[in-house]
Amino acid sequence: MKKIYSILLSAALLATSSVATAQQLPNVGFENWKSACGSTESLGSSTGMRQRPGVEPTDWNGSSVNQKVGLEKKQELVFKETGSVYSGSAAVKMQNIYVGVNLGITKVGSVAPGFLTFGTPWVYAVSKVAECDGGVYGGMSFTYKPDAITGMYKRTDSNTENSYIIAYLWNGSFTSKIGKKGAPTEDRTDEVRGIFGQISASGDGKLVAKCEQAFNSTSGNWQRITVPLEYVEGAGDPTMMNVVISGGNFWDRGSLKENTTLLADDVDFVYYSRLSDLKVNGLSVEGFSSDVYTYNMAGTELPTEDQIDAMVMGQSAIASVSVNAKEATVTVEVVNVGKDLDGKVSHSYVLQYEKGAAKEGVTTEYPGYLNVSIPDLSETPITENQAATILITKYDDGSCDFLLPDFVLEGLGELGDIEVIGANVTADADGAEAYTGYVEGMELLGGELIADVTLNGTIDALGEVNMNIDVLWEGMPIICTFTTKMATSIGSIVVEDAVVEYYNLQGVKVANPSNGVFIRVANGKATKVLVK
Repeated sequence: MKKIYSILLSAALLATSSVATAQQLPNVGFENWKSACGSTESLGSSTGMRQRPGVEPTDWNGSSVNQKVGLEKKQELVFKETGSVYSGSAAVKMQNIYVGVNLGITKVGSVAPGFLTFGTPWVYAVSKVAECDGGVYGGMSFTYKPDAITGMYKRTDSNTENSYIIAYLWNGSFTSKIGKKGAPTEDRTDEVRGIFGQISASGDGKLVAKCEQAFNSTSGNWQRITVPLEYVEGAGDPTMMNVVISGGNFWDRGSLKENTTLLADDVDFVYYSRLSDLKVNGLSVEGFSSDVYTYNMAGTELPTEDQIDAMVMGQSAIASVSVNAKEATVTVEVVNVGKDLDGKVSHSYVLQYEKGAAKEGVTTEYPGYLNVSIPDLSETPITENQAATILITKYDDGSCDFLLPDFVLEGLGELGDIEVIGANVTADADGAEAYTGYVEGMELLGGELIADVTLNGTIDALGEVNMNIDVLWEGMPIICTFTTKMATSIGSIVVEDAVVEYYNLQGVKVANPSNGVFIRVANGKATKVLVK
């Protein structure tokens, strides 16, 4: 049992950590480089895939030239930069360079653009420069929804030509023409101009999101540029993605200027895990800002969770609300699948209300025994008759604080305190008391395990305690029972009279189960049963 549970938890935590990298761009800092470049499709005077000269960042494709118009011409346009970097040991440099051949008394050629992409570059090259063209088709598989693309950039020339940052996501496929400028004839799938709607395209493709940023100077310094992605309503989820970082004018080769040079480093997607607004009872928190995380609120009365309206910034962000009566706080935690601009995948906003006068209560310790079952993993308890002590602090207003300190679960060790603040206490005419309480999002195992806790139990007139402390983690119930009387068992059969209780598969207690599968709990043992 110990081994099974440890493996289960480790796998869950590993899955959480691995998600944090799967949706990012590969080789974001351009630290890794290919020993040989990939290929560009050549059209016009020569056709086919031609390997580019020089080197280029791993996972990316550059625009370095290998073409044949009468004579073969090779020219590097993408370079590994080690002298001027923002971070790490390398950056990438993209430069526009004149590419041509000497034909006796004249030269034939044009300025070629330096750029990077995940797609396949193509070039149409002939002796008539006005007919030459080029672009990019394809990209890489991608199913996430980033909110922006960010990176560090540095222009090192004095040209006024624009550099471009372009990113786009789509699903389905677009078929459009490439080739001779103004009269293309070759069909290719997912060419950038077809996806952007600049030329006609057929197919079932839908543009999900795009962004485009033009700039012509960084004042000679490294500058962070973050470009938000604009999503198309109703376009669905992406299946493909591409990015183009171009030193010069990517869209119009006729306007390229020689020696326009752009350096780039640390290019990556951004996933916002912050709020755009936070409202209480329909009114925005005074002075709210997405980058301010603590607010002092007037009054001692806390709002309920359904009175909090948390509006997330991110496409994939999720906000959860928890109210802590003891600390007089409302906490909104926002999580996303990837890193925000500050490198974090989650942010917490705390509304601090005024604490009321401390209630005076009477605390009683109850030594007894703890039994723990995980029905999804085993039909038998994983802990039986473990010595434990609970503390109950009762107040005159009919409430109490329940504490099971230093909760230990076999296979994981000490998970921490299970504390239910403000639980309800009701007494009957015979002096017996019933206890009920609920906590959403309790942090256990140092915050690695976030669970909902439900308390149901009784203390009879003679002081005998029977408490059910049900922990629901990721849809899996961990059923704990505390009693002051040790249960005796033979194998898995408890000979003590059983108090039978039922829970649904979400860990919620059900008084009269019917027509479904439920968890039956008796004397610390939990089993799944079908009730008709």
